[in-house]
Amino acid sequence: MNVNMFSLSRRAFVRLAIGAALLLVGLSSAPLGAYAQSDDVASAGFVSGQTAVVADGPLNLRAGAGTGYGVIERLATGDYVEIQSGPIYGDGYGWYYVYVDATGSYGYVAGEFLGPVSGGAFSIGDTVYVSDGPVNVRSGPGTGYSVIDTISYGTNGLVVDGPVFANGYTWYELDYVGGSSDGWAAGDFLSLASTGGGFAIGDIVGVDSGRLNVRSGPGTGYAVIDSLSAGNQAVVLDGPVSANGYTWYQVNYSFGGYTGWVAGEYLSYVGGGGIAIGDNVSVTTNHLNVRSGPSTGYPVIDSLNVGNQGVVLDGPVSANGYTWYEINYSYGGYSGWVAGEFLALF
Repeated sequence: MNVNMFSLSRRAFVRLAIGAALLLVGLSSAPLGAYAQSDDVASAGFVSGQTAVVADGPLNLRAGAGTGYGVIERLATGDYVEIQSGPIYGDGYGWYYVYVDATGSYGYVAGEFLGPVSGGAFSIGDTVYVSDGPVNVRSGPGTGYSVIDTISYGTNGLVVDGPVFANGYTWYELDYVGGSSDGWAAGDFLSLASTGGGFAIGDIVGVDSGRLNVRSGPGTGYAVIDSLSAGNQAVVLDGPVSANGYTWYQVNYSFGGYTGWVAGEYLSYVGGGGIAIGDNVSVTTNHLNVRSGPSTGYPVIDSLNVGNQGVVLDGPVSANGYTWYEINYSYGGYSGWVAGEFLALF
């Protein structure tokens, strides 16, 4: 059979099938799955767990795998969905059961109107910073989502989801410094600070260099205010910030008495903090000393036992091989410093 003749026949069949579907459901002016956008649109062959984006909306999210099922909601171009199962073929389409990231809804969509998530410059776990700001932070990956915050030049964030291509941009969800919740930003205005996350706030780090300058800010242009030696430990307070060929972190050191910025290339990971101010914690050992300050050099003012609870007021501070937190305990009646190695979140 002539290939061109076969193609025309197939196109004619698809048009007839779609026309019949339109007459049956009375949606001649409706978007989504009600008509094909072009003869070249084809299902991308998605698999369960894969993330996809609405390539040409609006797109009907339906209660079942066919044009005869009710519309749950309409998805816009750039909306982000996660494939749960499929495809199921019906009414000329390959239907996928999906989860809608923005609304939490589940339903069926025609795969012909979805596209794969675009590749991007960053990966989940990378630390990025705003290199061209301020940048809008949105509730979802696209300009159609509401602006929930604005972040300025130099602000750092950890990539937790993405990339998603929508509205001419490649979007990433960020857990960023100063944000009360995660949000989506256009990657075109971000630059890589470190891969794999580098060090996180609260991590305990050790100095690898024989003499490491501590600076007043994140860059070689800032004044040297101190120096650290090999083996010294510190707790990460802020960062990373990429400048002058280094990745900078603000650290708390010398029993919590000093802070400054150091180049992360001369640090090594010692341990994670994992506990933040405001967290509820529970004691995991008996006879845990409560001290008046963050080290074994401070006097013991009380002791706690397994199951005692408290709220974190301050910390972490690295000293004497422990990570110290100030907690408020005994129904808020007392406070003091304890070793975080004997605490657990609850």
